[in-house]
Amino acid sequence: MPAQGPRTCDEVETPTFTTAADAAAWTEGVLKGALRQAPENIHLDSRSTATPRQEDVIHVTELAQDCKRLAYFRITGVPRDYVDAADAHWAHEGWLKEQWTRAVFRAAWPGRLRYQMPVPMLPAGVAGTLDLFWKDANVLYDVKSRSVNTGPPYEKDRKQVATYAAHMPTYPLAVIIHVPRENLSEVACYPVEYDAAKVRTTTVADAAQLQAAIDLKQVPQIPDGYDALQFPCSFRQRDGETKRCPYFSNCWQAAGVVVPAPSTPMMQDLMRRHRALSEEATRLEKEAEGIRHGPRKDLEQQMAAYFDTFGNFVAGPADMAVDLKRIVYAGRTTYDTGKAFAKDPEIERRLEPFKKVGDEYFQHRYVQRKA
Repeated sequence: MPAQGPRTCDEVETPTFTTAADAAAWTEGVLKGALRQAPENIHLDSRSTATPRQEDVIHVTELAQDCKRLAYFRITGVPRDYVDAADAHWAHEGWLKEQWTRAVFRAAWPGRLRYQMPVPMLPAGVAGTLDLFWKDANVLYDVKSRSVNTGPPYEKDRKQVATYAAHMPTYPLAVIIHVPRENLSEVACYPVEYDAAKVRTTTVADAAQLQAAIDLKQVPQIPDGYDALQFPCSFRQRDGETKRCPYFSNCWQAAGVVVPAPSTPMMQDLMRRHRALSEEATRLEKEAEGIRHGPRKDLEQQMAAYFDTFGNFVAGPADMAVDLKRIVYAGRTTYDTGKAFAKDPEIERRLEPFKKVGDEYFQHRYVQRKA
């Protein structure tokens, strides 16, 4: 398509939609069509920056999640376990995808959409920002950067966008735009249906409950079904590294749950070599155990009658240069101290001065990782 000059609002017709599904299908067509245009038709605005995040309020993105501890820890100033540069990288990546989406609309419908618009009717103490709002078409868009287009939006994303829409005076149609990081041609749009009255009631209740927990310094409970070794508390990235929620230690480790520590590439290499040797040692030990309790034990039983008759020392064949001696040991005497101490606790006290504790030692055992 040849490059076009700037157009005015009067020269561009505003589409009309009946349902959010119509708006999503139309928008997906527009975005995919933009990928087939000459690049010079779409201009990213390098002057635009993300709206600064308000740190002293509850965010809609936090209310939309099942776990409210994230918002509680952030607002009350609990230190994060780590500050990951990768988080900032992916946040910037998401911003670039949002910029691309804006540029498509800006090129085709200049001056029609508002960007980074605060949601106007949220309860006091709650904040949210719209990615894109098309007033004339009454459509609200939220752009999500995805590593790959893995299907419909997450429930928390639907809840977030429904909350935005329910707190707009015009109750707009709501659409989530998935923009894959690696392949823009897989861009997809999904409608979000919502019951405005129900969403507003839920938002007020959730915000009040979270604010009360903050005021009373009562940490919200970990949601039912959450697991220390499963998403969203822990998850494996595509590079194989394990990542955890930045407040992990305040949830699971504080509750006494033992989880694997993150490892370095050097430690992972050592573990691979150690496991290979461990598996070989286990194989050889099982083979030796089979010999000791199988054919060797059978031979010893056959020789027992000869030893019993002629004594415990027998000359070996000339070609072996060794003789065989059978050593007889008396049975070991043991005491069930557990039962003795339970019956008479005084015994344990009297034996205390004679107790010996051996040196610390280690065993290394590989455990199956939860899926």
